[in-house]
Amino acid sequence: METLYKIYEEIAKKPERWLYYMSLTKNEKGQEKINELRNTLLNGVLYKDCVKSMTSTSAKEFINAYFSVGGKGRLTSIFEYHTESFNRSDHTLSVFLLGIRLAEMFGILSHDNEENEGNDPYNKNGFNFKYYWFLACLYHDVGYVYENGKYLDERIKAEQKRKNKLQDNLSALRTDGLEAVQEICDIRYLHNRVFKTYDRSEIDLYLKGRATCCNCIDHGIAGGLMLYDKLRKQFEQSWQNRDRKRSFDRTNFWNNKTGLHLSNSHFEEYAKAANAIISHNIWIDTLNEFKQHEGISIGTKNRISFHKDPLCFILSLADTIEPLKKNIGLNCIKLGCGNDINSFIIEISVNVEKGKEYIGCLKKLSEWLDVTVNECGGCRAIISVGRE
Repeated sequence: METLYKIYEEIAKKPERWLYYMSLTKNEKGQEKINELRNTLLNGVLYKDCVKSMTSTSAKEFINAYFSVGGKGRLTSIFEYHTESFNRSDHTLSVFLLGIRLAEMFGILSHDNEENEGNDPYNKNGFNFKYYWFLACLYHDVGYVYENGKYLDERIKAEQKRKNKLQDNLSALRTDGLEAVQEICDIRYLHNRVFKTYDRSEIDLYLKGRATCCNCIDHGIAGGLMLYDKLRKQFEQSWQNRDRKRSFDRTNFWNNKTGLHLSNSHFEEYAKAANAIISHNIWIDTLNEFKQHEGISIGTKNRISFHKDPLCFILSLADTIEPLKKNIGLNCIKLGCGNDINSFIIEISVNVEKGKEYIGCLKKLSEWLDVTVNECGGCRAIISVGRE
């Protein structure tokens, strides 16, 4: 059993455990810029500035640097005028590191990637977890800028105007669902490929239901749609900056400015990351309530499982376990392996009341994830992961 702080320290020291862009093949153009950005990550930004202090400021710098290394810097421009995304950066980074450890414990990633490079089963079948994880995890709470009306858009200076704008948006969402969120979030690319865990009609219903019952714009749905849209827009910008202007092959080209290779086959990868964000905050019972209210047959909706949807599963699990958003320190939570690869142990060292609240939150995981949670003595829980 080790504290999350200790676990994060060890992960940060070995970038091969968390950095997708360790040894990509790049053309010469843009090589210097990519190396510069990558060195920013490797030369202590994570270990010295983020893990040691874990502030929103240092975490935001890490998130910006990681997206920039991947030629996706425009995705983080939202931090400039949305305080809510910025304030949750420490939680986001903590989820990121926790997810890496969980992926190692579940056998998705190897703890010693130097010796086992190429043995990752997810690389063999085209599912590179590090790539999907960085996209999905580091963007998973960006949608809060729309869910929380106070931070709707700080370029609108007057608070009353922001409130009026939120009410306008909620009114549109209650009737138009996904069509409304396209306009609200300035989304150009809305494709059915992003609806994998839940189908499009279910997401549309959930958006409308949340707007009606909770007076909010669901942050998971908004964030996932935004991620896919911004990645597609980034792709189009890269196409304009391609190395061979006379070539019209979108399946294989290089970006002159970043030195990175792109292909429109990546759209499916963008969609997998977007789906994880869209689905990570949807509660099955709530969705069924919305269906029942509309007279829609509920049917059988399975919980999110590791076997069928590992990316969404780990995002949902890590997001719930992560303690900072509950005002619990990283040294107060210990994580350890269970009796087999299907289970792990969480131990909390805080006052009794807060400990019960945290363990109670973990026990609710089984309502929407394929896990079994057994409480042990009030301060410890064993979480067993279903593999069916």
